[in-house]
Amino acid sequence: MPNNVENFNFAGRRPSKAQVISKAKQLATKGADFIDLTWGENWITLTLDPNGYWIGAGWFRELGGDFVAREINHCPKLALQKGFGDPMGFLRDHLKIVHIGGPK
Repeated sequence: MPNNVENFNFAGRRPSKAQVISKAKQLATKGADFIDLTWGENWITLTLDPNGYWIGAGWFRELGGDFVAREINHCPKLALQKGFGDPMGFLRDHLKIVHIGGPK
């Protein structure tokens, strides 16, 4: 059963592929494990499986939920979060910034 469900409705004209993917990535980054995107009577549902991969279903015309899921699964920021939690926090905690040739 999903713990963090996010719903978003695109109002008005059909959203572009970029808008749908951007909104899905934004909701996934917020920690959602179930995303329901709607546009009129069209829908795309994205579910986070136990292995941390997104599975998509549904359509907005030619844009399928499986395509949106693949895009989220290949998002570098989300991939880093899976492995390291907060990517910038990981870098701050594990790397030391060294300035070469500048004033000390």
